[in-house]
Amino acid sequence: MTLPKKWIGHIEAWQASGLAQADYCRQQQLNPKTFGARLCEYRHGQPVSPPSPSLIPVQVQVPVSEPLVLRHAGGHWLELPPGVSAAWLAELWRKRTTRPRCTLTLHALGDLESRLYKIATGYETELRIAFDALIPISVFIDDFHSFNALECGTRIRISAETLGGVWEALRENRAELIIAIGDCPNWGGYQVRQIDTVEFVFCVAPSHAMAKAEQPVKSNELHAHTVIVVAASTRSLPAKTLGLLSGQKRITVPTIDSKIQFQKAGLGFGFLPRCWLKMT
Repeated sequence: MTLPKKWIGHIEAWQASGLAQADYCRQQQLNPKTFGARLCEYRHGQPVSPPSPSLIPVQVQVPVSEPLVLRHAGGHWLELPPGVSAAWLAELWRKRTTRPRCTLTLHALGDLESRLYKIATGYETELRIAFDALIPISVFIDDFHSFNALECGTRIRISAETLGGVWEALRENRAELIIAIGDCPNWGGYQVRQIDTVEFVFCVAPSHAMAKAEQPVKSNELHAHTVIVVAASTRSLPAKTLGLLSGQKRITVPTIDSKIQFQKAGLGFGFLPRCWLKMT
């Protein structure tokens, strides 16, 4: 049903007046209930507009990254590529402020510019590697020769840990890359790749009583003798050992070299990496 023009005129006049509905009806001597009924008819007869979307796509022009230029009082200048590490830049500025008499030569500026370019292409300024000290560091020599051939400018910092201490270095952000022996921990958040295997051999000195025991030696006979173990370098994670029986008498030593020396002296027995035996 079409609403009479009289009521359409009253409704539009009321909307333009800014008055409350009751005040407008009193001013125009209209029945409030009748006005309300006509208002409902008016609203139902109006076409419904689709709701405005809550989000609309907007095109934004991304500004072109400008290089950062450092100028030295001596007339030298260094242009840094976009995306340079903020941490590296902060370290550079800290060294400059803590060493006010230190000046940058043209050669040093060229070296810095080259290093920053390589940073911008994906190389790190420093790579911290923690390896298990049960592995001789000499086995990595060829790998580091290959790394040096890349001439990427990345500094290498190597630290030695033992057993669970290697994984702890990764978890506590003291290393980005680790070379570990044994099972992986269950806390996750890392990627693992097997690169080799380490064979452990049960060893005693010729002078040790177990050297004359009937072969193979039974596990209950081991309890009568002392085992030499290397201490795990863990600081916060629980310490673990390899090849140790429950209740076993033991001497805990700090390094694999000291373990070998103690076993050679006949102070106890234990498992040793075969790669170390080839070196002794």
